[in-house]
Amino acid sequence: MLGVIAKGIKRGRQTSASPLGGPLDMLAHGQAVFVAGRGGAELSTLSGWQVLDHWPLMRNNLCRYYAGTLMAEVTMELLAPLDPHPHIFEDLVVSLQMLGNSDLPSSARVVAAYVKAALQETGYWPILEHCVLCGTEITTDVVRFVPRVGGIICSNCRPAGTAMALPSLVVLALARLPRPQVMKEYVSQRPADPQALFLALQLMLSHLECTLDRAMKTRTLLGMICGCGPTMPETAVANLGVGLEKSVVHGAGMLPDGQIESLA
Repeated sequence: MLGVIAKGIKRGRQTSASPLGGPLDMLAHGQAVFVAGRGGAELSTLSGWQVLDHWPLMRNNLCRYYAGTLMAEVTMELLAPLDPHPHIFEDLVVSLQMLGNSDLPSSARVVAAYVKAALQETGYWPILEHCVLCGTEITTDVVRFVPRVGGIICSNCRPAGTAMALPSLVVLALARLPRPQVMKEYVSQRPADPQALFLALQLMLSHLECTLDRAMKTRTLLGMICGCGPTMPETAVANLGVGLEKSVVHGAGMLPDGQIESLA
């Protein structure tokens, strides 16, 4: 990630002498030429820009554009300036390419795959295989995830902080979700469950917010990205037995079996 300033370039105007070979805005993919800042300056000077892809289909679909902005915020929060992570960059480009594909069945699935890959690549992936405190394997239908401790906990552990109760099937499906570069190569035979994706993304973003100790601005867009509306509707809450608001508990909650099946 690199901060640049475009000195002497007027936004919105491009002439034959302009160093900008296309629009310079958020979620554009291109090649940049810049002069590195001197003396420890945070900003470099942009001297040239050539757009490779602008993904107009994604920009014409509000849900997909929201998905792209959420991925952009996750990227900016996880990466430090001048700290290269080529695999994250490749996953981000592939994710935006999929959002710009008219045949894409689910924007939320792409977002979940990218957020998972970014957390794993930067070393912030939570512990979901066993109790983060005592190491006990958890086999219950409902698991409790505590963002403050960075993983799921068993019924015997009582850490400080708020826990999120969610079906174990969501955690299992999240563990099986491939990274975007793999996802692009195949078409899933089953449609993703929007409620499962909503809970999976809430889990990951809650963990990221606790790691950063600040709120994600685009988290409020999850309902629209997942197809659940601005917030989880009452019908979804009834179907799950507990929605997001009811899943924030200090003990284990109860959910009906088999409601969540597929993320991937």
